[in-house]
Amino acid sequence: MQLKKRQLIGRSLLFIFSVLFTVFTLEGMARWLTDRQLLSYYQPLHSKIDPATEDWRWTHTFDDSNFTADYQLFWRPINNRFPFDDRGNAQSEEFVSFRTSPEEPKILVYGDSNTQGLSATSWANQLQLLLLSHQIPIEVMNRGVVGYSSYQGVQRLKKDLQTYKPKIVIFSFGWNDVAPSANAPDPFFKPYPRIGGDLFALSRAYGVGVFYSNKFLRSRDVKPPPTNYSSLSTLYQPRMTIDLYVQEFKEMYVLTKQHGAEPLILSRPFNTADEDFSDPQNWRSRVPAYNNALRQLMRDDRAHFVDLEAYFIDKPQFLFDECHFIPEGHRVAAQLLFEHMLEFKLL
Repeated sequence: MQLKKRQLIGRSLLFIFSVLFTVFTLEGMARWLTDRQLLSYYQPLHSKIDPATEDWRWTHTFDDSNFTADYQLFWRPINNRFPFDDRGNAQSEEFVSFRTSPEEPKILVYGDSNTQGLSATSWANQLQLLLLSHQIPIEVMNRGVVGYSSYQGVQRLKKDLQTYKPKIVIFSFGWNDVAPSANAPDPFFKPYPRIGGDLFALSRAYGVGVFYSNKFLRSRDVKPPPTNYSSLSTLYQPRMTIDLYVQEFKEMYVLTKQHGAEPLILSRPFNTADEDFSDPQNWRSRVPAYNNALRQLMRDDRAHFVDLEAYFIDKPQFLFDECHFIPEGHRVAAQLLFEHMLEFKLL
């Protein structure tokens, strides 16, 4: 009996070793071959479902050199690779080297590309400069990430609350939330298997498998029917519906309060001079509706809401395209936020 038991244990260990050896060998070979460009792996910038969808999630998840794949966030910054520092904060050329101890309360800033900012500056960086110039030694951590929706912002906030102590949490989303989804809204978007998702997100072998399986399916003409999601057709669905969008802001508000901090919600500024906003068939024309939903949510709470859309609506000179500030726009936005914080004694 003891002999059989030892044999069973031995065979089990041999099986486990064989599986692990095979997995590590495949992963090592995949990385060696893809690093030398002898094999390709899943890079949806080149192979996403339909270029007309404008679903940027695949691009940033798999094919943006500043980001690495993440099971929950889809993509996250690579630390210590410009424009991100060793904690994943967005930096700029005007970055202020000011850092407080981990236990000191901070201003945590979440948003999309307009929050991450330009290589030259960002409104979060300008806010830090204003605070220091007024002898207010609070660190501003710019957690803005290009392409992020409110869902991703809340997910990153949840992770950050395990590490950082916030004094104020600033939330600025509403562009990527409206952008079209090629398959599922963000809370239901699963680019990796549910079981072992974190491992699959890091696996080059998995990426190779996905790339060549998709290539095979395309060669067999197995693909979804072409759809132009830049038009508000009956098949259009945003990355976040208005209800989901508002729900994320509510969760952010509650989480922030639970951690003894003050939430500050911003409407999403944009350039109405852009012709896309005058076209009711373009998804961008729905951005104002999302801002209106925020106004309704915050109508009785002026202290925790700054209406950037209302301020910049007739000032297209502060944006260089449909939704991004020029450097002066970042400075003006920071000044507005700073004055609001002083007025309502949030600092």
